[in-house]
Amino acid sequence: MIMLTFEKIINADQATVWQKLWGEDTYPKWTSAFSADSRMQSDWQVNGRTLFLDGSQNGMISTISEMDEPNVLVFTHLGFMENGVEDFDSPQVLKMKGAQEKYFLSENTQGQTIVKVELDTDAEWEEMMSNGFTKGLDILKALSESA
Repeated sequence: MIMLTFEKIINADQATVWQKLWGEDTYPKWTSAFSADSRMQSDWQVNGRTLFLDGSQNGMISTISEMDEPNVLVFTHLGFMENGVEDFDSPQVLKMKGAQEKYFLSENTQGQTIVKVELDTDAEWEEMMSNGFTKGLDILKALSESA
């Protein structure tokens, strides 16, 4: 597994950026960089259940490992969902099980928010993740700055 890191400075306060990251209406907008019909379902509980899905019910089954709103949110990936069927044991899942996706937000003295994302991924997903987060964080910036 490799770790990828992305960072974006956004001209908006931290609370606004947090809301745009995780808001029900705005999350699908910035994650459209990964999938046009991307969505997230979460109980917003540490050690609870979070699903990252596309319109075909394919995606990741995860849990929130750490949450300190509006500063830190860490997901740990546990399995895959394919056509609505949960998979926790296939060889592909076992390669990624325990991978983390970490979001860190901090505000500088100019009132800008620095968003830093660190994620573990397999080399086969590196290009897709790099493209998705680069474009997605640009969309997040636009959403946050127009709020």
